[in-house]
Amino acid sequence: NRLNNCSLVNQNNDLSSNYLESIPIKEELYPYVKSLNLNKNNIRFIKNTSFSFKTKYLILLYLAQNRIEAIEFNAFFYLINLEKLDLSMNLIKNIHFSVFWNLKNLIYLNLNSNEIDVLDNDLFLNFKVLTFLDISNCLIKRIDESSFINLAELEVLKFENNPYFIKINHEKTFVGLESIRTIYLSEILFDDDEKNTLEI
Repeated sequence: NRLNNCSLVNQNNDLSSNYLESIPIKEELYPYVKSLNLNKNNIRFIKNTSFSFKTKYLILLYLAQNRIEAIEFNAFFYLINLEKLDLSMNLIKNIHFSVFWNLKNLIYLNLNSNEIDVLDNDLFLNFKVLTFLDISNCLIKRIDESSFINLAELEVLKFENNPYFIKINHEKTFVGLESIRTIYLSEILFDDDEKNTLEI
């Protein structure tokens, strides 16, 4: 078990494939950590106390290929300098907007291959510097007009390979994407059958 051998001054802690069922809440483990890899464990829930330690150094957090079903409100509140968050290949169904509320320095967010079906209107509201967003291979059925409104720095948006036709509720859904370079789309359905173009 690598958790017991984790260096208190190690900047890159790899706890992947470690059979963890919860996030180890030991503040002394994290004061200097810049990268924390928790991929390929058995974590099911992220509580609002899971990352309650106050670290100003953590910028990379990997939680892919766990069994995460739910994330409590403000779960990442103290990770104010986080730049990369990978939650891909989990079982997440719903994400409240408060989960990401304080991640104002996030650049990369991967939600690929979860069970998310609807995007909360305010889910990405505080992502002022986000450049990469992957919501592909989920169960998304609807994207509302304000879903991407504040993502002015976003360059890559991926939401292809959802099993349903995605309903776009307004032709100006992507207007706020001022820096967009690439959008990966598939199976798109507009509310108005006469609409066949998107304004960006």
